[in-house]
Amino acid sequence: MQLALLRRKAGRLGPAVETLRRAVAVSPDDEGTASLLGSYLNEAGQAAETERLLAPYADRKDAALDTLVARGAALAQLGRTREARASFDRAVAADPSRALTLVQRATVEMMAHDDAGARADLEAAVARDDRLALAHHTLGLLAARRGDEAEAERRFRRALALDAGNYDAMLNLGSLLARRGRRSEAQPFLARFAAGAPPSVYAREIARARAWLGTTSGLERDTARTRND
Repeated sequence: MQLALLRRKAGRLGPAVETLRRAVAVSPDDEGTASLLGSYLNEAGQAAETERLLAPYADRKDAALDTLVARGAALAQLGRTREARASFDRAVAADPSRALTLVQRATVEMMAHDDAGARADLEAAVARDDRLALAHHTLGLLAARRGDEAEAERRFRRALALDAGNYDAMLNLGSLLARRGRRSEAQPFLARFAAGAPPSVYAREIARARAWLGTTSGLERDTARTRND
């Protein structure tokens, strides 16, 4: 597992996945390794494999928290929001103090158009850990969805203050400022996003940001992203 972690830290997601696949094949009862593989597979866009891998572990009454979270994220990627929410419900019940799990459940609730449930989870997450950038960013998405642009801007700025490398918050703040006609304020956020965001994840958004930077008009109709990490 340590080799896989080192490879992932070095940005070598593919080799990290292969290392964990071999480890799971050798020790199929090692749930911790399986759940880590599931999270990496989710990151690689291979949620169907995660679901097949983790379903037997998740069916156990004593399934590990990381298993429930990774499987919930996979089910969300597959569009199976009801099952995803059930998995995150179990994860929250297993450890109600874990703020990140509340944010992950809130993302699924947003997918199911349960904005009230999502907001309650996000506010609870911030109450537990006010320095969780993802919680503030997702609250910004909710605010943007209900048309409260001032609150959305405040949340996106807070997320970036906590995590300067949060590309989703960078893009959403820049896009929001651009839509509001505050082009000089939008420019540095969109320039940082276009220069630093990984193309493997953000290819389309980078192209749009570069178009806006070149023409100062390409993001006028951009909508907020709802991505989960």
